[in-house]
Amino acid sequence: MGRGPLRGSTSIDIRADVDSVYNLISNHTELSKINDIIVKVRMRSERPESAVNEETIYLGGETYKCMVKHIFVEAPSVHTYTVIGGDAKGSSITERFTEISGGTRVDMVIQWRAGLFKFKNKDIMHDCAALLNDVKLHLEC
Repeated sequence: MGRGPLRGSTSIDIRADVDSVYNLISNHTELSKINDIIVKVRMRSERPESAVNEETIYLGGETYKCMVKHIFVEAPSVHTYTVIGGDAKGSSITERFTEISGGTRVDMVIQWRAGLFKFKNKDIMHDCAALLNDVKLHLEC
């Protein structure tokens, strides 16, 4: 039996333009090359405003096989990632991209659904913050 979603947020400032940051974070195939959270991505459907992928995600010490819908309607300001099937169905991550002096601020809001005792809130927040830090290191090098 599951419980309500774990909720949290994290943010980071990256010295790169909004388009570069958005393009990397919203493309999980590319993102999987710089961080271990996205283990495997298989594109199922792609349209200008959305994409549906089968993704294997390693988060909070657990592996999740999920069907994920990415929404690009508000690109490059907002990227929404919703789990529509699989181990974490009903989970979502919303990333907001704001232009700031010298770069981009990324605000990530996480609502993750998992089985009882799957992981602690600090684990998911640590993993999501590490993902954003890897994006920062990749784009600022």
